[in-house]
Amino acid sequence: MERLTPANLPFSLKDLPEGWFSANQVNVLYQLASTTPGPILEIGPWVGRSTSVIARALRERKEKIAFHTVDYGIESEDEWLTLFGSSVRTKKDPDRYLRHINQPRGTIASLERNLSAQGLRDFVEIHRGDFHQVSPPGLFSLVFCDATHSVAEIDANLPALLAKVAPGGIIACDDINPALEAHILSRFRFRWHHVDSLLFYAEPA
Repeated sequence: MERLTPANLPFSLKDLPEGWFSANQVNVLYQLASTTPGPILEIGPWVGRSTSVIARALRERKEKIAFHTVDYGIESEDEWLTLFGSSVRTKKDPDRYLRHINQPRGTIASLERNLSAQGLRDFVEIHRGDFHQVSPPGLFSLVFCDATHSVAEIDANLPALLAKVAPGGIIACDDINPALEAHILSRFRFRWHHVDSLLFYAEPA
């Protein structure tokens, strides 16, 4: 596969839910979702910024392509503490997290609300829980994961994710800096890989 080049997106970044995904990351993920034969698996949608990008690509294609997203669906500060080992209130701008966690049904409620507001809810099947336990069976031609932010997360999650990628498929991971890229390449083999604005995307060997 050739390196992706910038494209004119058929929507504005202002149309997307809040999140940390940059304009270039949005562009790359949109192109990946636009070209995959499907199905697609996403891990860690938070409140739906990346989910919306994938769903928008599928809506433009006007094809029936299965798209599954898996999230913890955190519903309390205690649940956050149990999962991540530190209080959400230690995060920079904790209110950005708390308003989604401290509501009925937690972050899943925000995810569903944001997708519905864009007319995208019917394009996504949402699964709540740890992806190691609740991911749907089968292989996927595109796996996007936002749960590889550290060496520990890479070691814990990437082997299971790579096992979900169909032959010829692509895996994409967010927040991959040079040190994490070097760690990934030291542990796993790929036919090709690229990193654009912290978005690592590759075809597993």
